[in-house]
Amino acid sequence: MDGLLLAGLLLLVGIGLTVLLAFGRRTETPQDHRLCPFAVLPVQDASPGTEALLRQYAAQVAWMDAEVLRCVLLVYPPEDAQAKALCCAMVQNYAVFAAAPLPDAQAMLEKCCRP
Repeated sequence: MDGLLLAGLLLLVGIGLTVLLAFGRRTETPQDHRLCPFAVLPVQDASPGTEALLRQYAAQVAWMDAEVLRCVLLVYPPEDAQAKALCCAMVQNYAVFAAAPLPDAQAMLEKCCRP
């Protein structure tokens, strides 16, 4: 009987310590280590069709939950000034867009995705 009482007491103390450690050490929120949900969208040219597609995409993203998609990185060829101008205009008009030339985007993705 004493052994059963001692085992029960040890079990209760173990559960109490576990609960105390779980709530006592929690100084950061679970979202601190989450990745920002983003998408990468290549922009090949600055045609009116591309601009219309980007506007439609921005409208669709505006209706999405921020947990699904928060940022769209527009990647343009560095030698295409018109595509760069289109991407910069989209960034100014829509908060969901960010823009970068292809080499910068590749370096950034390699840096953040490398273990």
